[in-house]
Amino acid sequence: NTYHRVINSVAHHNYGTGGNSDGFKTYSDNQILFRNNVAFANSDDGFDTWLGRNNILEFNLSYGNGWGPNGNGNGGGFKLGGTDGSLQGGYNTVRFNASYGNRSEGFNTNNGTRSYLYNNTACNNPLNFRSYGTTGQEFNTLKNNLSCSNDNVFANTDIRQANSWDLRLNTATFLSKDPASSNFLRLPTNSP
Repeated sequence: NTYHRVINSVAHHNYGTGGNSDGFKTYSDNQILFRNNVAFANSDDGFDTWLGRNNILEFNLSYGNGWGPNGNGNGGGFKLGGTDGSLQGGYNTVRFNASYGNRSEGFNTNNGTRSYLYNNTACNNPLNFRSYGTTGQEFNTLKNNLSCSNDNVFANTDIRQANSWDLRLNTATFLSKDPASSNFLRLPTNSP
């Protein structure tokens, strides 16, 4: 498959009237690869795939999104779906990303379906991981993700395996919680 690529980019301080001032947004585009990007201080979400499908988000960092001088947006670190009439986003692969200190969620499937979230870290968001749908037919797969607290919400249809909450690891200690540090959200060597 051929992917359009957004690599090694920074999106910050995008302000509108709160909503829709994302750092990176696919809207309804498909097959976009986001790799090694940083989104911070945007008035809506850091990354928003909304109705887009089959996107890959890997090795990205999203922090401090959701507040703006013209109003606050949704404030998700990674918003991975949406619905508009019969259109539904999802089918995204989301791996090796970190989401920290956003206004609402770290990772949110937002009615999207069949997304795969692997090896992601979320910390200091009101909800670190949130997966839900409106029809009961949606499901997403979450494996080997780390939430630094137990603030997560899931749909009953989701597949969850070997995540920190599955292993009952309710707190995590990091070498640094400073996004400017090279040890940001890195676990110490003696971590379980």
